[in-house]
Amino acid sequence: MLQNALVESKQIEGVDREREEAAKLLFACIDEDYIAPLRSAMQNEQRDIAVAAVEKLFQHVKAGDAGSLQLLEEGLSAFSADVRRQCAQIVGEIKYAPLAADVIKLLSDENPDVRNDAIKALGRLCCKEAREHLEKLKEADPDPSVRRAAEKALKSIEINDAETQDPPKN
Repeated sequence: MLQNALVESKQIEGVDREREEAAKLLFACIDEDYIAPLRSAMQNEQRDIAVAAVEKLFQHVKAGDAGSLQLLEEGLSAFSADVRRQCAQIVGEIKYAPLAADVIKLLSDENPDVRNDAIKALGRLCCKEAREHLEKLKEADPDPSVRRAAEKALKSIEINDAETQDPPKN
């Protein structure tokens, strides 16, 4: 019911911040059966509701709830660029390598901010599988911030490779 009120409030101009705060309050009340409401909200076309849902999802992910990881995976292909970005950030933050392939798919996203956050996540994951994609972005992406992020992620991967290689045997 409160979620419907939030959707209806979309018609009122200038209350975006208030609507986002109300969405946060709604999701703060959801504990045990959070999957369905968060899934619905993350697919919502309203940015503020979707963003609040992903913030709540992050709390469940950090708590180690298995259902939240499936929802996180779904978020990587959500309609909203903000949801895709935030989910990529979460994957990088928690260094959840099983979703690396899904994050790699975001490297071809039309939104440069999504590509940028996906690159940063892959850099945090030190994802060797992303190397070729990152090289292409570093050389040819039309957005300079994406090119810089790709270069930085590649350096992170190289540093990690150097640290994990066995020392030469004498």
